[in-house]
Amino acid sequence: MLIFVNLFRDRLRHQKLPVERFADYLDIDDKDKDELNMLIRQHINAPQVVLERMQHRLIHAVKSGQISDIIYTSIQRHIIEMGNIQAGCDRISSTPLPLVYSVLLHRAVFCFCWMLPFGIESVLGIWTPFLVGLLAYMFLGLDELSSQLEEPFGGGTK
Repeated sequence: MLIFVNLFRDRLRHQKLPVERFADYLDIDDKDKDELNMLIRQHINAPQVVLERMQHRLIHAVKSGQISDIIYTSIQRHIIEMGNIQAGCDRISSTPLPLVYSVLLHRAVFCFCWMLPFGIESVLGIWTPFLVGLLAYMFLGLDELSSQLEEPFGGGTK
């Protein structure tokens, strides 16, 4: 489970970390460990490989009588749900935010902050710089937030 979570996080952040760092978490013999490491490196979707291995071990545990059918069904539902969550997050991660949206938002915020003092100076007088500063701070913060939303799972500089 721990390996799945780490590989899944790294996949969503578009990072490639060495598989050996997970070797200590594996409670299997060296032959199976080497086979799993090879599968993880070669497969395009490493977290899916781990889920498949979890499923195979679960089936083996049921056949050998280590767990009951009820426990198998319960754990199986969780494995399926983790696969569904992974698929949904992969869809979110692979859906690009069009560059036009980012550029349009950035330019609209810039134009608004540049023209705002001219529009409200006659009403607010000396208080214009304070209100313009506050509104510019808020809108530039929203602009920065929109740029961070382009990478919903992190991985970029913050």
